[in-house]
Amino acid sequence: MTNHPDAPEPETLGLLQLIWSDYEHHVAWRGDERRSALLRAPIRLLTNTSLRACVLVRLTCASPRWMHWFWRSVLVALHSSEVVYGAKIGPGLCLPHPFGIGVGGDVAIGRNVTLSQNVTMGSDRRHAGEPQLGDDVVVLPGAMLAGPIRIGHGAVIGANTVVTEDVPDGGMAAAPRTRIVARQVKWDV
Repeated sequence: MTNHPDAPEPETLGLLQLIWSDYEHHVAWRGDERRSALLRAPIRLLTNTSLRACVLVRLTCASPRWMHWFWRSVLVALHSSEVVYGAKIGPGLCLPHPFGIGVGGDVAIGRNVTLSQNVTMGSDRRHAGEPQLGDDVVVLPGAMLAGPIRIGHGAVIGANTVVTEDVPDGGMAAAPRTRIVARQVKWDV
């Protein structure tokens, strides 16, 4: 599968521009007033867990292969998250709870995408290719995106949803309802 047709090329923006775009998306996501947010930028980039994780993701993606392992190890140690070499992540990444996130090496992520905790994106081992996410996509906690799928612009992926097929622009993928499998369970402790 080829990259999303409108996927940005992160290589066209410098590392600092990408980090700043992540900060601006974070400010918008939180609903902060932009002017006061600008004054707090240096402190927030160092102390806010979400922003620190975004900086580490950017360093991981921007590093040459021989240095990639270092930033990837720091990201794993601090956030139990991993970005495989070769992943393309557009500007405006937002990680509200940046723990347990896995991004495969052929994944392409568009602009202003929000990834919640415990999100996994990668191959499904049966088909060549990995997910391609459009712009303004929101992926909620525990979601798994597998295989050569396209997630359209403005799509929302619900919590604990396994997505193995394309989601159209503005679409929503949600897990099925909870099913009660037993009425009474006795636990032997």
